[in-house]
Amino acid sequence: MEELSRIQRENSNPRAPDWERDAGAVVATDPKLASTITTLLRESTTSFLTRSIGLSLLATEGSPHGQVGIIEVLSDPGVRADMMFSILVLKLARIDRPSEQLVELTQSLRTDERPEVRASATHALGTQIWSLSVSGRSELAETLAASLAAELKRTADIAEKAALIQALAHGGRPRTWGLVLGFARAKEPALRVAVAKALASYEGPTQVSLLVKLVTDPAREVQSAALDPLHWATLTPTQAQTVHTAIVTGRLRPENEELLAIFVDRHFKGGPRKAALAAISARNPADERVLSRVNDLLANDSPP
Repeated sequence: MEELSRIQRENSNPRAPDWERDAGAVVATDPKLASTITTLLRESTTSFLTRSIGLSLLATEGSPHGQVGIIEVLSDPGVRADMMFSILVLKLARIDRPSEQLVELTQSLRTDERPEVRASATHALGTQIWSLSVSGRSELAETLAASLAAELKRTADIAEKAALIQALAHGGRPRTWGLVLGFARAKEPALRVAVAKALASYEGPTQVSLLVKLVTDPAREVQSAALDPLHWATLTPTQAQTVHTAIVTGRLRPENEELLAIFVDRHFKGGPRKAALAAISARNPADERVLSRVNDLLANDSPP
């Protein structure tokens, strides 16, 4: 409590890098301490930083008394009035073995009038579905996933659709993957972006082929979203050729071409590698960051 009080007083982060982890482990074993922290976090004068760190302490190891404290804090009208409340809601995504009461709170926050709060709660519910699955409560996880899937089919709001796609991906329930992956053909780039990000959590047989399709998508933001999960994939010769052709012809131009250069270095060798790096360099003559990366990679080919 002494360090948490100092954080509140000085509005500064913990002094020791491991303090939050170590303090959280203590809170997880001490219901009385958790109650004291809960009271502090509900006070009207408590800063956002203190609340954020205090909620992390309560969330450690998913202790029952910690979850009770989180519910009390996030249900408090004064806390909810905080203009950055949506960031506090994200703490609900960090809790192991979420209780039914905690899940109910998360669901209720998905009806908040503020879109940013709804988005945070949707994200948190997705991770809770996964946590419920791995902790042996698959029936509740399946019910929640089915509810999100039904909402995804029903809503016309693009931002909410994208958030639901991401939540279902985090949840990882097998029955919902077909619905999620179907949005790879959506007209709206934001939905294709959501699918590209979702594919980082998917290990099914169509993962790489879908990522190749999305990384060569006409929208640069879709390309960028697909590039990261594709970086770690194993490409077939045909898939590699498709991506290589898109790079050298300029059809594949993600928002950060430095990352594309790193991708090329991982997936191509010899002449194809040099040709792709040369194409990236040629179309970024004023970007010193990209040019520096390409030159460093090409220098690795030079004999000592």
